[in-house]
Amino acid sequence: DRIVFIGCTSNPFGESVDTKELLAAFDEKVWISTPDFGTRIILWRSFMEEKGVPSQVTTSGSLNLTSLAHLSEGYTTRSIKQAVDRVLSNRRLSRLKQRPLTLHEFLEPLSRCHYSWKEEYKKFQEFDYEASGDKARNLQMQEETKKLEASAEAEKGDKKKK
Repeated sequence: DRIVFIGCTSNPFGESVDTKELLAAFDEKVWISTPDFGTRIILWRSFMEEKGVPSQVTTSGSLNLTSLAHLSEGYTTRSIKQAVDRVLSNRRLSRLKQRPLTLHEFLEPLSRCHYSWKEEYKKFQEFDYEASGDKARNLQMQEETKKLEASAEAEKGDKKKK
């Protein structure tokens, strides 16, 4: 039998985390970043349609998904889902025909959700650089390049002596 362990953290670089132990605990590591612009449009649309908002509301009408996607840059998929869930209560859904959805309804609920600040994003990138093995591979390649360059220089020096 094969067993798969999946670990998930939003703070792999925290003070209480031993990064070396964390990296050693898993053979495979995947970092999932915040969604890009196109993905955010799809997320907003699909989460709203899941709640019962007709597709014509999300594709045309008073709700501009492009603006929502721009405003939600730096927010996680979960944050976008939470904002949709907070706005689209059963009562609000029943009143869609009388009062169409607007961008402003989503701003306050979204502002109460987790946001990935640029400093945090940079820490995640640095962690991923190490966790993925890219850092070790790049250091190894730099060392090999230095050795090859030194060897080439030594050969040039030997040829000049002859």
